[in-house]
Amino acid sequence: MALRPIVYDRDRVIIGGNQRYKACRKLGMTEIPENWTVCADNLTDEQRRRFIIVDNSPDGMSGDWDMEILGNAFDIGELGSLGIDMPTLDEDKPEPQQTVKLQPLSMIHILVSAPASSAGDLLSKIEAIAKDTGAEVRHAAN
Repeated sequence: MALRPIVYDRDRVIIGGNQRYKACRKLGMTEIPENWTVCADNLTDEQRRRFIIVDNSPDGMSGDWDMEILGNAFDIGELGSLGIDMPTLDEDKPEPQQTVKLQPLSMIHILVSAPASSAGDLLSKIEAIAKDTGAEVRHAAN
């Protein structure tokens, strides 16, 4: 996280690292170490806007820009000055839609980590649930 901290502004609004913050919350974290965050309270409004655009650049990341959102939220000239090529719309040629047929899940895997002192009790409870549902339990210790 030191290389890509969660960045917030003077109003404590996250302007960079929203997905990292969501991942921390999803992991059950209620506090984030201070060295994982940076307060960018000295940015002008213009610097703040530019930071948000550049921080969310898909270069080197998975994903693509949502051109519709960018085009509606920012000036195209400004985006061009930041190296973002906005596509031109060709009204005569709509983009083909790609669809993927999803298959229902046939199996899920669940990983449980527990302190060694309570693992025996937890394992017996999990095995009882598994027996009732026809699930298979595999366990290992490290």
